Amino acid sequence: MRKITPYWECFPSFFAYPFKMDALPALLCFSIGATLLISVMGVGIFSGLGLLMLTIGFFRFAFSVLERSAQGFLSESLAFQPAEGHKSRPYKHFAALLIAGCVIVAAIVFIGPRFALILGLLMMVVWPASLMQLTLSDSLAESISPVHLLALTTQIGLPYLGLWACVALLSASSSVATSWAPHVFGHGFVAKYVSVFISMYFIVVMYRLMGYVLYQYHEPLGLYVHLESEAERTPQQVITDDVAGLLKEGDMQGALARLRGATRDYPVDLAFHERYVKLLLAMEAETDLLRSAATSYLGLLVGSGRAGQALALLEKVQVRIPGFAPPDGTTALQLAQLAHEQHNTALAVSLIRGFDQRYPGHADAARAMLLAARILCERQRNDAQARKMLDALLTRYPQHPACEEARKLQQVIARLGDTAPQV
Repeated sequence: MRKITPYWECFPSFFAYPFKMDALPALLCFSIGATLLISVMGVGIFSGLGLLMLTIGFFRFAFSVLERSAQGFLSESLAFQPAEGHKSRPYKHFAALLIAGCVIVAAIVFIGPRFALILGLLMMVVWPASLMQLTLSDSLAESISPVHLLALTTQIGLPYLGLWACVALLSASSSVATSWAPHVFGHGFVAKYVSVFISMYFIVVMYRLMGYVLYQYHEPLGLYVHLESEAERTPQQVITDDVAGLLKEGDMQGALARLRGATRDYPVDLAFHERYVKLLLAMEAETDLLRSAATSYLGLLVGSGRAGQALALLEKVQVRIPGFAPPDGTTALQLAQLAHEQHNTALAVSLIRGFDQRYPGHADAARAMLLAARILCERQRNDAQARKMLDALLTRYPQHPACEEARKLQQVIARLGDTAPQV
């Protein structure tokens, strides 16, 4: 395998990337669309909504550049790759920025402006790490967690400070270049277009840079990446090219058989499992084959810490196989808890429904009942059923550690019932 060139040695290449055919068509379309909305529709609710939708689409593209670069796909088309996390990452990133702003305001009010200034500077330093962590885990909580951000930055080491300096320099350069556009091109359509194009150009450069840094340090980060030999293709690349050729020829069954063999030969290669499951879904393959492939892929995702992608996989497979769930109860409960935290009530319920029957004698059955009670209370506003669930938990598992939490939840429900308005 070839040695990965450090990002500081190939820094100029990041400025050239947006002009490659991987990125240029998307960059031109987004910048033209934004300029037309601003120039033609002016300021108003419809132009604002249009700009918002276009901004979300652009950041989905930017995150696809970041992720595919992190995976080592440096010479392939990156635009709008069908990764599950792209649709939600812009929203999670905007939420992270909103949370950071609220924390700064709270610091000013309750502690003082000096502390808030120091905190703000620290947040600026970890901002690239937050984007990179969001790409790795698809988790808003992890993207703002000091523990996860510290772990990521320490695994990269001192070069992270160099990355931050490069990102800060790119941000400053974008502001300066944008401010000069009216002086050079006037105040018409061309000036607006150049300003929008410059802003988007620098964002793509930054996301490409951050993705490359993840690729460079994939080993300490435990990231699966795509690596090629300098002189010849690897066996994995041969398989990938064969599959692409078969699909281009319309030989779906041949591509499916090639991927099935690849998952057996390379059982921990996430890319092969992902493509295999997606092809099975697209072909509406038989249920048993899809269940087996999805179960294997789900285990790899959970084992590599990609719980967000695991939830997305579960949702897609459950459309074809209602009730599809992990084979072990511990994983099912963990994913159900995450789905509950993400307000995905339907998925959380599907994972814990019939927990006792699906995983007989499992040690976490009581915790599954506790989670079901929380969902009934917090999401479905069904306190009566929540009380019944908690009573059953305390009766069936009186010595389980979850009983203490169950009693506390009973007290909360009781107090809510006492304070409810009388009809």
